[in-house]
Amino acid sequence: MGRETLYVANLADETDEATIRETFSEYGDVTAIATTHNERFDVQALLVTMNAEKSATRANSTLNGMEINGKRLAVSYPDVDMDAVERGLSKKARQTAESVCKTLNEVYRKPVRRIHSMVLLCGHSFVNALLEEAQALHAGEGMLTLDGTRKRSVGGVFFQLALPRMSPPIYQIVHPKGGKLPNYEKTDDRAIYHLIVNPHRFDVEETVG
Repeated sequence: MGRETLYVANLADETDEATIRETFSEYGDVTAIATTHNERFDVQALLVTMNAEKSATRANSTLNGMEINGKRLAVSYPDVDMDAVERGLSKKARQTAESVCKTLNEVYRKPVRRIHSMVLLCGHSFVNALLEEAQALHAGEGMLTLDGTRKRSVGGVFFQLALPRMSPPIYQIVHPKGGKLPNYEKTDDRAIYHLIVNPHRFDVEETVG
């Protein structure tokens, strides 16, 4: 899919395609909407195709975190953009990732890598909207750990919110040990990790050699 197609997740049951079409049409013509099912988390998402990549970029930048029927939209992309991977993190993207890591007090390699990967593959606005929601939830009622014995840290809330909102291919890059997709290649993970520690353009074959 091209970059004119967006992955729209975290939808309320009562949010229908007509509502999404009307919302996204403010940023350009919506040429197609299709339903997709995230099997890992058993949730529905929509693939919204705009008339141009520029329109999709505007929608992604603006609509993340918008509340519809009590749930905040999560807007990213359905596929891994290998052109973006080869270009690497821009200065602005790296600053965003580092700021989020600092705010969440994340210093260990895995969460730091995941945040950088999310900024690269999902976009600034996707990550910033998640951060805002996680902070609000943590400051309020909070979110318990799986065993129910304690509240999650704000970083824990952030990642828990993020998990079902990413497309499966992007999830697999961000969480490479979370089970393998049919077309998953180990080179995908190693290439992305190399990108995080080295922001410059790289040769995948050299990375995995």
